[in-house]
Amino acid sequence: MEGWDILVSDTGPLISLESLPAGFQWIRSVLDRLIIPPTVLGEVAHPYGGRQAFLEDTGLRRLIDVRRPGTLSEKTLASEWHVLDEGEQDAIALSRQLGQPLLIEETAGRRVARSLGCEISGTAGLIDRARQENFLSLT
Repeated sequence: MEGWDILVSDTGPLISLESLPAGFQWIRSVLDRLIIPPTVLGEVAHPYGGRQAFLEDTGLRRLIDVRRPGTLSEKTLASEWHVLDEGEQDAIALSRQLGQPLLIEETAGRRVARSLGCEISGTAGLIDRARQENFLSLT
């Protein structure tokens, strides 16, 4: 994950970051851009009462770039594609389309993303990078 300044994200890591002390604060220091599909924004924004409220309340407006993914052809889809939720499918498709690494936690999603050639990381990778760059102390 070292050197990654732009990531595409699924919903799970954003929920995990939200639960960490200052999680959204230090992620803004570690990444230049976090690209998410509209489905992921809708999933994380629901508790905030809407998409704009989420972006404002979390301070992520400048970090997050919302983009619609293209459609993957049936020939490229992994056999487990149908077990993934829409947010995972869209994040994987966007990662593949843009050639950017994918931030994802779910095992099935990781397996499908890898089978489609996506570079992947999880929340633990971001935490480690934040610690290495002195944006986060684990003591």
